[in-house]
Amino acid sequence: MVTTGVTGGSWRATITPWGAVAPWDGTPLDWYVAADDRWHVPARESTVRQRRIAGTPVTETRVRVPTGDVVQRVSSVADRGGITIVEVENESTMPVAVAFDHREVLSDRPITDVPIEGIELPPAAFVRPLGHRATLRVGLAHRPPTRGVLPVAAGWTRVVSGWRASTDRASRFELPDGAAGGGLADAVVGARCELLLGVLPDDPAERLVAIGELVRLGDDAAAWVDELAAAVEAAAPSTGWAADAGLTAAGRVLALADERRAGADLARIVAGRTASLRPSSPPP
Repeated sequence: MVTTGVTGGSWRATITPWGAVAPWDGTPLDWYVAADDRWHVPARESTVRQRRIAGTPVTETRVRVPTGDVVQRVSSVADRGGITIVEVENESTMPVAVAFDHREVLSDRPITDVPIEGIELPPAAFVRPLGHRATLRVGLAHRPPTRGVLPVAAGWTRVVSGWRASTDRASRFELPDGAAGGGLADAVVGARCELLLGVLPDDPAERLVAIGELVRLGDDAAAWVDELAAAVEAAAPSTGWAADAGLTAAGRVLALADERRAGADLARIVAGRTASLRPSSPPP
């Protein structure tokens, strides 16, 4: 699952593995594709492939139809208080139709009442034709009004660039070419993006590492001191490299916050521990 939204705003949604956008406090928006053979339901199709683009919260979901792929991309922009844009491009060689299951959306063209045949969808569903190489866009507004015209906004490539610039503030990874190196770098970007959107792990040791990353990404260290103290108390009795890494991250945050007494207390805790070996490979 991927979290989407804009930093500085409170609206968040989960992008499912098949490309539905599920707001945390609203109605999910799902999509369907009618090709010349049948209706394709991404939630049930074995041909669905999804990726984070360059590790960012911008997702690309592909659904195979008889003559190619129909490609959906989801990105969130800050325009007009925040909009999550769902873009669908027809890369197949034949026209298709794309349906969405409700109308609480902004649209790049008027929504018309066209009968939907061959599939059972909610009464508020609507359908749009999509020719070869054509693209359609709808948006979920992060605040009212939730219907109307979709404004011209930054494209998904600019959103990707913005997220990469934000995550590179902490550090930039230069890894060997190939799937393994690129995959690891993208995984780091993805984890940082989730943190910037407010998704922190529950495990105390992992939470300490996450807070350390947020401070590296520009958060005020002093603002995290109280939560850091609670996580240190919970993580300190644990053994293993994850706990060691978390306590090390906590020490850096306390130093940046100029919390000298707390830093000294933490140093005594660390000095009384037996250091663990660094794992030979990233955790699954």
